[in-house]
Amino acid sequence: MIDFNGGRGFDVLARPGLGGSASTINIAFNNNIVNENRLEGVYVVYTASLTQNQTDPSTTALADDGSLFQDVYLRMDMDNNQIINNGRDSGFSATGLVVRVGTTRSFTGTSGSEYGGGFASDGAGNFVTSGVIMSVTNTTLTGNLGDDVYFESFVSTVDPAATTGTWGATVDPTVINTFQSDALARLDLLWDNNTIISGDVNNAGAYYENADTFKSRLNTTSPPFDGPFVDTARRRNAQRLAARINDFIDPGAGDFLYSV
Repeated sequence: MIDFNGGRGFDVLARPGLGGSASTINIAFNNNIVNENRLEGVYVVYTASLTQNQTDPSTTALADDGSLFQDVYLRMDMDNNQIINNGRDSGFSATGLVVRVGTTRSFTGTSGSEYGGGFASDGAGNFVTSGVIMSVTNTTLTGNLGDDVYFESFVSTVDPAATTGTWGATVDPTVINTFQSDALARLDLLWDNNTIISGDVNNAGAYYENADTFKSRLNTTSPPFDGPFVDTARRRNAQRLAARINDFIDPGAGDFLYSV
Protein backbone atom coordinates (compact mmCIF):
# COMPACT_ATOMS: atom_id res chain seq x y z
CA MET A 1 0.00 0.00 0.00
CA ILE A 2 1.40 3.39 -1.06
CA ASP A 3 -1.04 5.97 0.20
CA PHE A 4 -1.64 9.38 1.74
CA ASN A 5 1.79 10.81 0.86
CA GLY A 6 2.08 14.57 0.67
CA GLY A 7 3.97 14.21 -2.62
CA ARG A 8 4.05 11.48 -5.25
CA GLY A 9 3.27 7.87 -4.60
CA PHE A 10 6.04 6.19 -6.63
CA ASP A 11 8.59 8.49 -8.29
CA VAL A 12 11.10 7.23 -10.89
CA LEU A 13 13.94 9.30 -12.37
CA ALA A 14 16.04 7.35 -14.89
CA ARG A 15 19.13 9.29 -15.95
CA PRO A 16 22.83 8.64 -16.69
CA GLY A 17 25.17 7.38 -13.98
CA LEU A 18 28.01 9.21 -12.26
CA GLY A 19 30.33 10.93 -14.70
CA GLY A 20 27.82 10.43 -17.48
CA SER A 21 28.25 6.66 -17.60
CA ALA A 22 25.54 4.44 -19.02
CA SER A 23 22.88 3.37 -16.56
CA THR A 24 20.59 0.36 -16.45
CA ILE A 25 17.45 0.40 -14.30
CA ASN A 26 15.13 -2.58 -13.82
CA ILE A 27 11.87 -2.05 -11.92
CA ALA A 28 9.17 -4.61 -11.12
CA PHE A 29 6.17 -2.75 -9.71
CA ASN A 30 3.52 -5.36 -9.03
CA ASN A 31 0.55 -5.94 -6.72
CA ASN A 32 0.45 -2.44 -5.28
CA ILE A 33 -2.34 -0.10 -4.26
CA VAL A 34 -1.35 3.52 -4.93
CA ASN A 35 -4.05 5.61 -3.35
CA GLU A 36 -4.77 9.19 -2.27
CA ASN A 37 -1.28 10.63 -2.79
CA ARG A 38 -1.35 14.42 -3.04
CA LEU A 39 0.65 14.56 -6.28
CA GLU A 40 0.97 11.99 -9.08
CA GLY A 41 0.43 8.33 -8.23
CA VAL A 42 3.22 6.86 -10.39
CA TYR A 43 5.52 9.39 -12.07
CA VAL A 44 8.32 8.33 -14.46
CA VAL A 45 10.90 10.62 -16.08
CA TYR A 46 13.53 9.15 -18.42
CA THR A 47 16.27 11.57 -19.49
CA ALA A 48 19.81 12.12 -20.76
CA SER A 49 20.21 15.14 -18.49
CA LEU A 50 22.46 14.99 -15.43
CA THR A 51 20.77 18.07 -13.96
CA GLN A 52 17.20 16.77 -14.01
CA ASN A 53 15.90 16.35 -10.47
CA GLN A 54 12.90 14.83 -8.75
CA THR A 55 11.94 17.81 -6.60
CA ASP A 56 10.47 20.10 -9.26
CA PRO A 57 6.71 20.15 -9.78
CA SER A 58 5.52 18.24 -12.83
CA THR A 59 4.51 21.58 -14.37
CA THR A 60 8.17 22.73 -14.48
CA ALA A 61 9.89 22.39 -17.87
CA LEU A 62 12.11 19.32 -18.09
CA ALA A 63 15.86 19.78 -18.60
CA ASP A 64 17.21 19.67 -22.17
CA ASP A 65 20.96 19.88 -21.50
CA GLY A 66 22.01 16.22 -21.68
CA SER A 67 24.74 14.78 -23.88
CA LEU A 68 23.62 13.38 -27.22
CA PHE A 69 25.62 10.25 -26.55
CA GLN A 70 24.17 9.04 -23.26
CA ASP A 71 22.80 5.54 -22.89
CA VAL A 72 20.04 4.95 -20.35
CA TYR A 73 18.24 1.60 -20.29
CA LEU A 74 14.99 1.55 -18.32
CA ARG A 75 12.94 -1.61 -18.03
CA MET A 76 9.75 -1.17 -15.99
CA ASP A 77 7.09 -3.84 -15.57
CA MET A 78 3.81 -3.02 -13.84
CA ASP A 79 1.24 -5.75 -13.17
CA ASN A 80 -1.89 -6.06 -11.05
CA ASN A 81 -1.83 -2.59 -9.52
CA GLN A 82 -4.54 -0.19 -8.41
CA ILE A 83 -3.64 3.47 -9.00
CA ILE A 84 -6.60 5.43 -7.72
CA ASN A 85 -7.66 8.82 -6.36
CA ASN A 86 -4.28 10.58 -6.64
CA GLY A 87 -3.30 14.13 -7.55
CA ARG A 88 -5.56 16.52 -5.69
CA ASP A 89 -2.67 19.00 -5.17
CA SER A 90 -0.98 18.53 -8.56
CA GLY A 91 -1.18 21.20 -11.23
CA PHE A 92 -0.50 18.67 -13.97
CA SER A 93 -3.15 17.46 -16.42
CA ALA A 94 -2.81 13.80 -15.44
CA THR A 95 -2.06 12.27 -12.06
CA GLY A 96 -2.47 8.49 -12.23
CA LEU A 97 0.38 7.05 -14.31
CA VAL A 98 2.59 9.71 -15.93
CA VAL A 99 5.43 8.60 -18.24
CA ARG A 100 7.75 11.19 -19.84
CA VAL A 101 10.42 9.81 -22.19
CA GLY A 102 13.36 12.02 -23.15
CA THR A 103 15.60 11.78 -26.20
CA THR A 104 18.88 9.83 -25.94
CA ARG A 105 21.67 8.32 -28.06
CA SER A 106 22.83 10.02 -31.24
CA PHE A 107 25.03 8.35 -33.85
CA THR A 108 27.92 9.94 -35.75
CA GLY A 109 29.85 9.80 -38.99
CA THR A 110 28.91 8.36 -42.34
CA SER A 111 27.49 5.21 -40.77
CA GLY A 112 25.31 7.37 -38.52
CA SER A 113 23.97 9.24 -41.54
CA GLU A 114 22.80 5.92 -42.99
CA TYR A 115 21.10 4.62 -39.82
CA GLY A 116 17.49 5.29 -38.89
CA GLY A 117 18.11 5.48 -35.14
CA GLY A 118 16.78 2.17 -33.88
CA PHE A 119 14.01 1.02 -31.56
CA ALA A 120 14.66 0.42 -27.87
CA SER A 121 14.14 -3.35 -28.17
CA ASP A 122 14.32 -6.16 -30.67
CA GLY A 123 10.64 -6.94 -30.11
CA ALA A 124 11.49 -9.88 -27.87
CA GLY A 125 12.27 -7.87 -24.75
CA ASN A 126 15.98 -7.34 -25.36
CA PHE A 127 17.54 -3.89 -25.48
CA VAL A 128 19.23 -2.90 -28.72
CA THR A 129 19.38 0.87 -28.19
CA SER A 130 19.06 3.31 -25.33
CA GLY A 131 15.39 3.66 -24.41
CA VAL A 132 12.46 2.40 -22.35
CA ILE A 133 10.92 -1.08 -22.39
CA MET A 134 7.71 -0.97 -20.36
CA SER A 135 4.73 -3.19 -19.67
CA VAL A 136 1.49 -2.22 -17.94
CA THR A 137 -0.92 -5.12 -17.44
CA ASN A 138 -3.97 -6.02 -15.36
CA THR A 139 -4.01 -2.61 -13.70
CA THR A 140 -6.84 -0.29 -12.68
CA LEU A 141 -6.28 3.47 -12.99
CA THR A 142 -9.35 5.44 -12.00
CA GLY A 143 -10.44 8.44 -9.99
CA ASN A 144 -7.21 10.39 -10.42
CA LEU A 145 -7.41 14.16 -10.86
CA GLY A 146 -7.33 14.94 -14.56
CA ASP A 147 -6.41 12.04 -16.82
CA ASP A 148 -5.54 8.67 -15.35
CA VAL A 149 -2.77 7.91 -17.86
CA TYR A 150 -0.32 10.21 -19.66
CA PHE A 151 2.53 9.46 -22.08
CA GLU A 152 4.75 12.03 -23.78
CA SER A 153 8.21 12.47 -25.26
CA PHE A 154 10.49 15.47 -24.77
CA VAL A 155 13.94 16.69 -25.79
CA SER A 156 16.44 15.96 -23.02
CA THR A 157 19.67 16.72 -24.93
CA VAL A 158 21.42 19.65 -26.50
CA ASP A 159 20.95 20.15 -30.25
CA PRO A 160 23.05 17.98 -32.57
CA ALA A 161 25.78 19.74 -34.50
CA ALA A 162 24.89 20.92 -37.99
CA THR A 163 26.04 18.50 -40.68
CA THR A 164 28.98 19.65 -42.77
CA GLY A 165 30.23 18.34 -46.09
CA THR A 166 29.58 18.69 -49.80
CA TRP A 167 26.22 18.21 -51.46
CA GLY A 168 25.89 19.92 -54.79
CA ALA A 169 23.88 18.94 -57.85
CA THR A 170 24.08 15.24 -57.08
CA VAL A 171 21.55 12.74 -55.79
CA ASP A 172 23.62 12.03 -52.68
CA PRO A 173 26.20 13.99 -50.66
CA THR A 174 29.69 13.51 -52.05
CA VAL A 175 31.44 14.31 -48.75
CA ILE A 176 30.25 14.17 -45.12
CA ASN A 177 32.73 15.74 -42.71
CA THR A 178 30.57 16.08 -39.59
CA PHE A 179 27.35 14.28 -38.76
CA GLN A 180 25.40 13.78 -35.53
CA SER A 181 22.02 12.11 -35.83
CA ASP A 182 19.08 13.46 -33.87
CA ALA A 183 18.70 11.71 -30.52
CA LEU A 184 15.38 9.89 -30.26
CA ALA A 185 12.71 9.19 -27.64
CA ARG A 186 12.31 5.41 -27.69
CA LEU A 187 9.46 3.68 -25.87
CA ASP A 188 8.47 0.05 -26.44
CA LEU A 189 5.23 -0.48 -24.52
CA LEU A 190 3.10 -3.52 -23.75
CA TRP A 191 -0.36 -2.37 -22.61
CA ASP A 192 -2.89 -5.11 -21.87
CA ASN A 193 -6.06 -5.68 -19.83
CA ASN A 194 -6.03 -2.34 -18.01
CA THR A 195 -9.00 -0.28 -16.81
CA ILE A 196 -8.94 3.52 -17.08
CA ILE A 197 -11.50 6.30 -17.27
CA SER A 198 -9.45 8.75 -19.34
CA GLY A 199 -5.99 8.91 -20.87
CA ASP A 200 -3.86 11.47 -22.70
CA VAL A 201 -1.40 9.60 -24.89
CA ASN A 202 -1.33 11.63 -28.12
CA ASN A 203 0.70 14.63 -27.01
CA ALA A 204 2.90 16.93 -29.04
CA GLY A 205 6.30 15.33 -28.63
CA ALA A 206 10.03 15.78 -28.98
CA TYR A 207 11.58 17.47 -32.00
CA TYR A 208 14.77 19.25 -33.06
CA GLU A 209 14.63 22.34 -35.24
CA ASN A 210 18.20 23.62 -35.53
CA ALA A 211 18.93 24.42 -39.17
CA ASP A 212 20.63 21.61 -41.10
CA THR A 213 20.82 21.69 -44.89
CA PHE A 214 21.67 17.98 -45.07
CA LYS A 215 18.92 16.70 -42.79
CA SER A 216 16.38 18.94 -44.53
CA ARG A 217 17.36 19.05 -48.20
CA LEU A 218 15.46 21.94 -49.80
CA ASN A 219 13.30 21.68 -52.90
CA THR A 220 15.06 24.65 -54.48
CA THR A 221 17.90 22.58 -55.94
CA SER A 222 17.44 21.78 -59.62
CA PRO A 223 15.55 18.51 -60.20
CA PRO A 224 16.25 15.64 -60.01
CA PHE A 225 18.63 16.60 -57.20
CA ASP A 226 16.15 18.53 -55.09
CA GLY A 227 14.82 17.53 -51.69
CA PRO A 228 11.28 17.46 -50.28
CA PHE A 229 11.56 20.28 -47.74
CA VAL A 230 10.93 24.03 -47.72
CA ASP A 231 12.79 24.95 -44.52
CA THR A 232 16.16 23.76 -43.21
CA ALA A 233 14.90 24.53 -39.70
CA ARG A 234 11.79 22.36 -39.96
CA ARG A 235 10.69 20.49 -36.86
CA ARG A 236 12.29 17.05 -37.11
CA ASN A 237 10.15 14.55 -35.21
CA ALA A 238 12.28 12.82 -32.55
CA GLN A 239 9.63 10.15 -31.98
CA ARG A 240 10.18 8.71 -35.44
CA LEU A 241 13.01 6.85 -37.09
CA ALA A 242 14.74 8.68 -39.89
CA ALA A 243 13.67 7.62 -43.39
CA ARG A 244 15.85 7.14 -46.44
CA ILE A 245 15.17 9.60 -49.22
CA ASN A 246 17.62 8.72 -51.94
CA ASP A 247 20.76 7.68 -50.01
CA PHE A 248 20.62 10.16 -47.12
CA ILE A 249 18.63 9.75 -43.94
CA ASP A 250 15.98 12.40 -43.28
CA PRO A 251 15.23 12.63 -39.55
CA GLY A 252 11.64 12.43 -38.38
CA ALA A 253 10.24 11.02 -41.60
CA GLY A 254 10.17 7.30 -40.82
CA ASP A 255 8.44 4.79 -38.56
CA PHE A 256 6.91 5.87 -35.26
CA LEU A 257 9.19 5.02 -32.33
CA TYR A 258 6.50 4.57 -29.68
CA SER A 259 5.75 0.92 -30.38
CA VAL A 260 2.78 -0.60 -28.55
